[in-house]
Amino acid sequence: MGQSGGNPGHRGSKFDFFHCVVPYYWYSMQKFALLFLAIAATAIMVLSMGGVVKKSGISGGVSTVVPTQSDFSSSVISQTVPFPTGDDVIRTFVQLINEKKIPEAISMMDATLVPSDSAKQQYGVVFNSFSKNLIQEIGPESFGKEEWGEGEERYRVDLQITKKPGSQENLWDEGLNTRWITVLKQQDRFMIHDIATGP
Repeated sequence: MGQSGGNPGHRGSKFDFFHCVVPYYWYSMQKFALLFLAIAATAIMVLSMGGVVKKSGISGGVSTVVPTQSDFSSSVISQTVPFPTGDDVIRTFVQLINEKKIPEAISMMDATLVPSDSAKQQYGVVFNSFSKNLIQEIGPESFGKEEWGEGEERYRVDLQITKKPGSQENLWDEGLNTRWITVLKQQDRFMIHDIATGP
């Protein structure tokens, strides 16, 4: 009777080994595997930091995200400089003359207005005779618009000019001068196309 029952003490120790020792080692291996995965993931993230963009988080923190095509498109659009208007071009032209940057001002005039080096030199002499020229008023002109060419815009410009003492007489007077300046859009930019004493 005692023999057929086996050894209860021996069976009890075998039960404790499989249900206590083995689960402990299994749990330890799981923790080691998770730790290894965490280290590997951290290493991959650090190595890839050069290809990510940091953006401000909603809560004021910093989140790391990979830039998308839409992010680049939005960045390009936001940095696009608006196309200068005819008004902008004329103001720049007059300012360059006032700053004695005559070659830069003449470079804004198209070939219709300055078809040769001689014409450029003549305008250079005239512009150099100004001690100061300031725009008093500028506004778009609509008179004769139906006759304008494609891409043309015309502005009436009132200029207050101070001439250098002893400068040669020309078509510009001391004091207020009114001119009608036409700009023409050429290759995605406006050029000074005409400077006239009437519309």
